[in-house]
Amino acid sequence: MGNTIEITPVVIPLKGTGVKVAVRTIVEGVGATEALIYWQLLTEQDQPILDGNLTLAEEPFEGLTGLSEVLTRIILDEFGNP
Repeated sequence: MGNTIEITPVVIPLKGTGVKVAVRTIVEGVGATEALIYWQLLTEQDQPILDGNLTLAEEPFEGLTGLSEVLTRIILDEFGNP
């Protein structure tokens, strides 16, 4: 699948512990200002335990320095963590 990034372990009750996030970014059109991100939360054995789609707009992520930081923030926000 696209890029895989190791993260601080996230425990999902009844599903397991996610230690990696795999992402595929889909940008439509030249000059697009947002992208669709398909993500999977993976176990140590690369088994998916959660997945979803998110729209990534430029504005909410200004000031974040790298892809890892952006994706970590997206996943934490998705799970309702601060």
